[in-house]
Amino acid sequence: MNGSTRTIGDPVQTLRARFDALPEKVRFIIVGGFGVLIGWLIYNTIYLLNPIDDYRATSSWLIGYLIGIWQQHGMHWAFTFQGNRRHYGSSLRRAYIAYSGTLVLSTVINYIMVEIQGFHYQLAWVVSVGASVVMNYTLLRKFSFDMELEDTTPSKD
Repeated sequence: MNGSTRTIGDPVQTLRARFDALPEKVRFIIVGGFGVLIGWLIYNTIYLLNPIDDYRATSSWLIGYLIGIWQQHGMHWAFTFQGNRRHYGSSLRRAYIAYSGTLVLSTVINYIMVEIQGFHYQLAWVVSVGASVVMNYTLLRKFSFDMELEDTTPSKD
């Protein structure tokens, strides 16, 4: 050997360092994707156990969404928003406030699609989630985690 020693680091730390080096929006998409999968499992569990026959899909959506706020916030706190300036409890409270607007919007969408238009509840779930993603990112980033929004305008240099 040439006298230099090569140490093999902890694979979890190496993976975490690589993940943390990704741009924030990429981390948001990855973490959000896992969160959406978990949210879908929670929603379907609630739907199957929900004793309410009338408005079953919409009431399951509402309950699942409220649980999902806590679950998604925790995942974004740990993995997405590096350097956030708020205490966890304060950030979680603000996340519930921020998500309230998209909760109303997505619940109305879910209700209209399932109860009025007759669409399948799974399709309504996908559309309801999709309708709230961009708004949630902006609200979480600025309001819940108190992060500065990135300036995406090109410089005039």
